[in-house]
Amino acid sequence: MNKPRAEQAFARAQALHQAGQLREAEREYHNALVESPQWLPALHLRGVVLAQLGSPQAALPLLERAAALAPGDGSVLNNLGRVQLQLGLSAPAERSFRAALAAAPGLAEAAFNLGNLCKASGRLDEAEALLHHTLTRQPSHAGAHYNLGNLHRERGNHRSALEYLERAVALRPAWADARNNLGTALLEWDRAAEACEQFAEAVRLAPDSASALRNLAQTLDRQGHAEASRATYRRLQQIEPGNPLHALTTASVFPPVAPDLASIEAYYQGLHAALDALGSTPTPASPEVMAKASAYPPFLLNYLGLQDLPLRRRYAEWVRRCIPEEPLPTFANDRPHLGFVVTAGHEGVFIKCMRGLIGQIDRARFRVTVVYSEPNGRKIIEPALSTGPALEWLGLSGELPAMNAALRAAAFDLLYWWEVGSDATNYLLPFYRAARVQCTSWGWPCSSGIPTMDAFISAVGLETHDAAARYSERLVCMQRLPVHYARPPVPEQSDVRQRLGIAPEKHLYLCQQNLRKVHPDFDPLVAGILQADPAAVVAFISDSQPSVTALLVSRLERTVPRGQGRILFLPRQPEVDYLGLLKAAEVALDTTHYGGGANTVYDAFACGTPLVTLPTDYCRGRYASAAYAQMAVEGPVARDAVDYVQHAVRLACDPVWRARLSRQILAGLGRLLDDAAAVREFEQTVLRLLEAAGSH
Repeated sequence: MNKPRAEQAFARAQALHQAGQLREAEREYHNALVESPQWLPALHLRGVVLAQLGSPQAALPLLERAAALAPGDGSVLNNLGRVQLQLGLSAPAERSFRAALAAAPGLAEAAFNLGNLCKASGRLDEAEALLHHTLTRQPSHAGAHYNLGNLHRERGNHRSALEYLERAVALRPAWADARNNLGTALLEWDRAAEACEQFAEAVRLAPDSASALRNLAQTLDRQGHAEASRATYRRLQQIEPGNPLHALTTASVFPPVAPDLASIEAYYQGLHAALDALGSTPTPASPEVMAKASAYPPFLLNYLGLQDLPLRRRYAEWVRRCIPEEPLPTFANDRPHLGFVVTAGHEGVFIKCMRGLIGQIDRARFRVTVVYSEPNGRKIIEPALSTGPALEWLGLSGELPAMNAALRAAAFDLLYWWEVGSDATNYLLPFYRAARVQCTSWGWPCSSGIPTMDAFISAVGLETHDAAARYSERLVCMQRLPVHYARPPVPEQSDVRQRLGIAPEKHLYLCQQNLRKVHPDFDPLVAGILQADPAAVVAFISDSQPSVTALLVSRLERTVPRGQGRILFLPRQPEVDYLGLLKAAEVALDTTHYGGGANTVYDAFACGTPLVTLPTDYCRGRYASAAYAQMAVEGPVARDAVDYVQHAVRLACDPVWRARLSRQILAGLGRLLDDAAAVREFEQTVLRLLEAAGSH
């Protein structure tokens, strides 16, 4: 052993290591060990540099020797654990990290590494405690802030997740993954513009990050920046040329507010062309890839007014190649087991529209389970249903096959999908068929096109005589609307109209619908109202995304040239103010092609405000007319566009007729709201579906 030469080699190695010249450093550490084979610092750091060079197998014996020589050295034990983890040796790595913390409780990196290991194995409480321990020792540890942010996102703690991820980015501004995850956290708070900035910066820092590019493209699309979104998807195609779904996803991009009729026609043609190309793809994609790529019929199809079943069937034909249907196991329940499925982000509208029906179903005849998305679904839904009979709960998490396994294990006789096609999960999961009967209804009012969806539950008032041809499912029509809806809390008095600056002499025509429903065919109706009634102002409620509102503002400036100053975009209101505004309006305007559903229709009627509607051939355009019929009220149901304008203007300008109609609506609400008869008919409908399927 030549100690001086070993020390000289070690000094050179350290200098090279610090300069980032890893291969040269490794050689000098080796030279030091030739002179002094059991020298702890050289064993330790040669192991570290070999791991940094991507050779953990060569690093392992060196670090094991170092740990044997210094069993109380926390730094050595921590680095041994890191190498063991690189090699997939989770249990030995955990022992090493715990030994490192026992030897050096203040070693932040050991707590951080052990916390990450615990998080990966699902021990989230322990992981959180260890990551907090890291921050008590090293408050500026960006990795601990980042991983705590991700952990809190998994647990559904979106506020704290956002705070941790913001801190991680502040500490390491050039960290692309942290910016990407921060963008995702911002989306949870509907802060899409800020999320877009984070995704764009993540792409700048890591141009080949498929995740950041996908997130950026989807968020640009959500904001209505269609051209920028398509350009980003094309970049994604370049870095993932083997993914057959990118061309379809690119073709799916369309402004959330349609510019004109020609663009709608071109959009449909582009989707058909993309499906033609996809149909020749020899290798199906995995369900996970399809979910990430949002490979399902664009939700905007519902709003565009054209026949969309052929497109939906074409999507389903391709997906069917990727998700084979499995036979159901044999099971026998003592009474029909019904599952009501709602996926993440849709819980609020599910509560408003379904809590009455679910709460009133006869538990002596049916077993009822609410199927929700982890981690927050039950926390959101249960308080709204807690006053009804006892419910069962089933949480879904993980990838689609794991969700399918959980559904199948629950032995459902019937699964009622609240929405099918409003997100990747509620579109793709029904293909597996996890129940004897699968049905959907008015929550997402269109045919799914999915061959494993057995029935669409509608109502006679929602359908025309030839409606069955517009569904891939068996169309089942109840006599009553399939809803048990509670009366909304309409205020007695409200000054919201005055606070919004709408003069009392003006006639307020309020369109309270989602702006995505405002089809180009609606613009001539607005123009006709403004021309026929000099006192008219037509008001819309702004979208939560300012960029979406701007698209409609721009279109109406083109199509309604005399609308300046008479078309208002009102700020979003708390529920009580929104209902007060609706009550104070002379007329409510239903949109064309996709009109109001139960929420907005019943809100208007509960306020006694007449709603002018123009029914279409599709159930999504017939809810208001069906509700008028169930109330036995001869409401302003138009035959055509001219009739629509005439009804609206007469209501605004004839207060006697308006007051009489308002009284009739309020008197008829008992036939519409809190409709126990609809629940009993729904139960019989379910039993008939199960009988037809050979169960119960």
